[in-house]
Amino acid sequence: MRRWTGLMRCKALLCLLIIVSMLCSCSSSVISTDGMENTAAPQNGYINDVDAAALGSTYAATDKEAAALATMQKVLENEHAEMYIGNYYDIAVRSLKTGSVWFSNEAIYDDAISSTLTDVGKAQTYSQLALEYFDNSGNRFELTSYPHSYAGEDKNNVTLQTGTDSVTVVYDFGEKDLTETICFAFTAESFKALESLAKQKIADKALTRNEYARFTRSYKHAVLENLSDSERAVILNSYPQLKEWGELYLLLNPTDSVKTIVTKVSGILGIDKAYIGAEMKKIGIQKASINRDAYFFEIPVTYRLDGADLLAQIDTEKIMDKEGFYLTQINLLGAFGAAHHTEDGYSFIPDGSGSVIENHVTTTGQSFLDIPFYGSDFCINNTSGNMISAYAPFPVFGVKAGNKGFLAICEQGSAIGGVTAQVSNGITPYNSACAWLTYRTQDINADRNFVYAAAPRQPFAVRYHFLYGEDSSYSGMARYYQKYLLQTGLMKKKDVEASLPLQLSFVCAIDKKQQIMGMPMDTIVAASTLSDVQAFAEKMDADGVKNIQYTLQGAINGGMDFMIPRQATVEKVIGGVEDYVSLQNKVQSMGSTLNLGVDFTRVYKDGNGLKQNQQIARYISRNVAYVSDYEPSSLMRETERIAYLLNPQAYGPILKEFLQDNARYNNKNLFVYSVASYLSGNYNDKYLVHREQSKSLTKQALQTLIDEGYRLTMDGCNDYALAYADALTDIPVTSGGYAIESYAVPFIGMVLHGYMDYSGGPLNNNGNYEKARLQNIESGAGLNYMLMTGDTLMLSDTKYSDLYNVSSSYWQERIVQEYGELNKVFAPLSACTITDHCRVADRVFQTTYSNGTCIIVNYNDTAVNVNGRTVDGLDWIAYQS
Repeated sequence: MRRWTGLMRCKALLCLLIIVSMLCSCSSSVISTDGMENTAAPQNGYINDVDAAALGSTYAATDKEAAALATMQKVLENEHAEMYIGNYYDIAVRSLKTGSVWFSNEAIYDDAISSTLTDVGKAQTYSQLALEYFDNSGNRFELTSYPHSYAGEDKNNVTLQTGTDSVTVVYDFGEKDLTETICFAFTAESFKALESLAKQKIADKALTRNEYARFTRSYKHAVLENLSDSERAVILNSYPQLKEWGELYLLLNPTDSVKTIVTKVSGILGIDKAYIGAEMKKIGIQKASINRDAYFFEIPVTYRLDGADLLAQIDTEKIMDKEGFYLTQINLLGAFGAAHHTEDGYSFIPDGSGSVIENHVTTTGQSFLDIPFYGSDFCINNTSGNMISAYAPFPVFGVKAGNKGFLAICEQGSAIGGVTAQVSNGITPYNSACAWLTYRTQDINADRNFVYAAAPRQPFAVRYHFLYGEDSSYSGMARYYQKYLLQTGLMKKKDVEASLPLQLSFVCAIDKKQQIMGMPMDTIVAASTLSDVQAFAEKMDADGVKNIQYTLQGAINGGMDFMIPRQATVEKVIGGVEDYVSLQNKVQSMGSTLNLGVDFTRVYKDGNGLKQNQQIARYISRNVAYVSDYEPSSLMRETERIAYLLNPQAYGPILKEFLQDNARYNNKNLFVYSVASYLSGNYNDKYLVHREQSKSLTKQALQTLIDEGYRLTMDGCNDYALAYADALTDIPVTSGGYAIESYAVPFIGMVLHGYMDYSGGPLNNNGNYEKARLQNIESGAGLNYMLMTGDTLMLSDTKYSDLYNVSSSYWQERIVQEYGELNKVFAPLSACTITDHCRVADRVFQTTYSNGTCIIVNYNDTAVNVNGRTVDGLDWIAYQS
């Protein structure tokens, strides 16, 4: 008995050791996010850059502004500025150096404007907060601090808390639900029956034809057989009875203006709670989700003065929300510094390279644009290409109003934030730009139900820096932001090459189906061999092109469709280790750089010790998260080639193993994909990572590389990666060209030039080579080409349809010629900064450098004359000012 017991104890001990070993192995494959909840704001953020010319009376408050300020209470002050709060809990900041005043809600003090505003217009222009939230059935609602927190003497659900150097305004949103008299769904019979009743009310002059027309247009006639697949899935999620009825009239995601007219007309037509209850019962909904007694949110906004700058912060940990209601987005200070549409100026937004929306712009379509900082979170299931947002690498935006302006910088929580640009739309006469934060990330699960991630704990803070005169332009904003990044250490001065940057990337190993013994089999083939790349490099050197950044893409761990880089195994089909070392030595001897491409944010294939449960990221629906291209026609996902997102908690452990293996090559030049262009979370309940935490984990991984002495080239230019990069490529050199944008500006180039080498996207892989070339020139960007040394016909019947026109033999001579022409002009500008950029004519732009060199780019098909200088169509010139 004792022997049996002893044996069992040994087995138990052995099992325990195995379990402990497994747990240790598991814990080493990801790292904790503890301690990342409260990201610190950059230190020394205030820059006292007010020009002496601004210290006179030029920018002092007008009599009208002074009168408005006199009605407000001063709550904060220092040697540079004062802050005031008004009766609507609006704020104003007065500069003591210039005498200028900035209002958060100037319309309150302008009777000529406020008297023309509708209730919806007042909600937009009088509020400091605007909320978006959903109920359990997926119905979307909006609230604004005016009138839902404050509406005068009748309602004041706002509390003011004063600290030693701060003021916190706490907004409570709670009242009887005003939408309880809105019927969100009608049967076709009931909806059509309203028409005869409406005719009688119109005849009695209790209702106008226009009001009833707006009422009917607010409802979507949802006919099941006519709906697209995506529409059908969303609508059936909330109204499954559509399958039975075949058609319904539905009020989907109503705006405040729609709710206003629907509520008014419903009251006139006698649509009350009893009517709605009967209609819901007829449709088959026993209890309408909208018939609730109250909603409740509490949101604190804290204001501080830092020098002459205003800091506005929302502590997400202190937000209170009610169970069953999902607060998704909070807009902060939506009308701060808003410019009247007749006022000279524009809004600057960080769409791609940057763009401006002129104050006088008019649009017949959408009058606003939402842009998340750093672009879309690809750990949200973006099933359609139209769900992908604009790319915004810098978390900034600005407004120019007359001869004043401001640049706003999201200092904390930028990865969960974004910007909304709004133009005058008939409801409000103002153009504005404001920051917003995502409180609960929303997604749709396999059952087409909305699902939500837990709320973040990171604070969200925005700095408003005020600019005057020439400094208030987008060029002035770029000059200031450059100084801000340098002063706070977010960007560091690099040793720029004394030549125009040239980035040449080679596609190495690719997947291809081949007939082997009569059977189609997946194989890895060489699109470029290392020996051919070496021959190419030797010819470039012989042709006198130096300081080239050569990058090998898809050279290790399975090629372009790679496994996780726990190792750095060079693919044998392209030449293996021996040819890699030979190429490395040859490129180095020429004075150029060989970058090995590596990606620790995503993976195409299993293997290399991938731990799927811990290291693959998940959507909120718990499904595996992946990214792919989209079909150009349908905008639906392509499924032929997909990359699975890695859990950001796995970046560090994977990178640690990669560094150990890569040490054998003695090459510390890496091209690091994705980290400066994509930022994704992980919504697995067990390994929840919000985007702000993902940003911290990415920075930790990059710091590990820097500590090991690596030199990093990155694609993209997200601000959090700038301090770790020696060079950048594939940066945006134009904007997304949205309808409300006036024109693109090279804000990114204006910030980076003279401090870091950068290039645009691959020119030869662009649908319009000449236009892309001009955009590079306007941005001061280096050249970038994607190449392969093999026969491009091998790309047919593969997953790499996005690659075309990449033959190295075709492009080599063109690159030498192109580079030689541009380098003569841009090599002397390498260490210069861009001091100004402006539009000098329609589709004609001028970039000015600190040594006086001016570059004029003409995007028109015909020649233009600019100050006596002729610029041919689709061409450029350089001259010394």
